[in-house]
Amino acid sequence: MATTVWRGFVTFGLISIPVRLFRAARSERVSLRRLYRAAPPLRQSVEEPVSHSVPDYAERDHLLSDSSGQRRTRLEGLKAAPAPEPIRPATPAPLTPVQQVSIRKGTDEILPDRSVVKGYEYEKDRFVVVEREELKSIAPKTATEMEIHEFVK
Repeated sequence: MATTVWRGFVTFGLISIPVRLFRAARSERVSLRRLYRAAPPLRQSVEEPVSHSVPDYAERDHLLSDSSGQRRTRLEGLKAAPAPEPIRPATPAPLTPVQQVSIRKGTDEILPDRSVVKGYEYEKDRFVVVEREELKSIAPKTATEMEIHEFVK
């Protein structure tokens, strides 16, 4: 179901028109945790090699005549191959959560979360820091009215 992005009125002098805006496309976010999986065991086949005993062609194609004079092929020694058993999938390895930590580049020093900031690299090894307060301040404000300054032909 589509969610309303903006709801309000478009007003032309004394005429008010109720309007709802919906997003034409939106990205869905799914919160996933990082997990560690041990190496999965190999799939094991339940099939065993089947030995087919096939007689030589001379014996297999030996023709006999029955009492009615009709000829039939004698297929002695042929066994019907049993249907192969399906391959059973291996049981999945147990899953355990992992934790992601920040480590200073070039050392093994683990950094506390409060000392990590976001930044933009505008040149090689030159950054502009963007603070959390700055990110919050640029979030668009919502309003119940929209101004139309002019129409374009």
